[in-house]
Amino acid sequence: MLKSALNLLLWGITITIAIVTFMAVAAAYISPAKIWFLALFGLLFIYLYLIAFIWMLTLSFRHRKMMLIILIPLIAGLPAFVAHWNFTSSNKNATGENTIKVLSFNVRVFDLYNWTHNLETRSNIFNFLKKSDAGIYCFQEYYTSKLVPFNNTDSIKSLLGIAYVHTLLPIIERDSDQWGIATFSKYPILNKETVFTDKESANGCIATDLLIGKDTVRVYNIHLQSVRLAKNDYIFVSEFNNKDNTQKMKGSRQIVQRLKKAFIKRAHQVDKVTAHISACPYKVIVAGDFNDTPASYAYNQISNGLTDSFLSCGKGLSSTYAGMFPGLRIDYILHSKDIKSIDYIRPLVHLSDHYPIISTLNF
Repeated sequence: MLKSALNLLLWGITITIAIVTFMAVAAAYISPAKIWFLALFGLLFIYLYLIAFIWMLTLSFRHRKMMLIILIPLIAGLPAFVAHWNFTSSNKNATGENTIKVLSFNVRVFDLYNWTHNLETRSNIFNFLKKSDAGIYCFQEYYTSKLVPFNNTDSIKSLLGIAYVHTLLPIIERDSDQWGIATFSKYPILNKETVFTDKESANGCIATDLLIGKDTVRVYNIHLQSVRLAKNDYIFVSEFNNKDNTQKMKGSRQIVQRLKKAFIKRAHQVDKVTAHISACPYKVIVAGDFNDTPASYAYNQISNGLTDSFLSCGKGLSSTYAGMFPGLRIDYILHSKDIKSIDYIRPLVHLSDHYPIISTLNF
């Protein structure tokens, strides 16, 4: 009787883990605009996949039939799992006229509100940018002002010796302060387009056509929809264990609603970006903050047909988010397959809630 009950429990656990893992795998292929809650499982994919793998190993000793049930979603999710890791060495041998360095960085408005409790953060970011010596800079959560002390656009142009800038600044306050995204380039800008913009959150995507050597290259700077957790949400998460059940339910429901809204808006934004990239007649470089993992619909759609610079020549896990939920790779540099990645680094500089990423590309 006890053996039968234990066997039934094992089957229940196995089937549950298999279903949950399948849902996490499906998140990369089904738009959140259609089934939004799958994106929740996709967000936790790497953890769910590892749990399923450990459970499969546990079953392999005495329960081979159950092991096969777990093995199926593990095989289906292998491409997404592999997209989280890389151990390839960089190839720094390729140099030449058409070798360029691209930097993408969510600068968190240059610490305008002193989240880091360090008044030198803005200056430290500028010093880092100067040392990076990139040819193309893509910034998300960008802030600038017409007031001289905070005119980051003019400051960066002067600091980096850059003449070409493309900004999308949908939020304007006090007729002087502006928030959005910005692309700075040492290469001439031939054309500028806005792919999408959100005046509520300052998320957006711009396409900038650059003349690099004799090639026209379109650079997409993307900041997909943010979850926009409020201060109370962060306090709730940090004090979760001190809340009673009613407070836990209320706070959790509020965060899930914010996630749902972001997932759905992000899906529509992704569809606009992928359509624009598909119609592009030039080589493309796609850089930015996707606010989603490699197991997401956003990454799966936008990266389709492109090379992920990290997977080409990065190393390790390379999480790019440094905020409350660390360990997530949500910032990317992708490019056309006829462009070659020869180096990828993620400097561990604590200047924002994101780490910058830098890729060296060769045509």
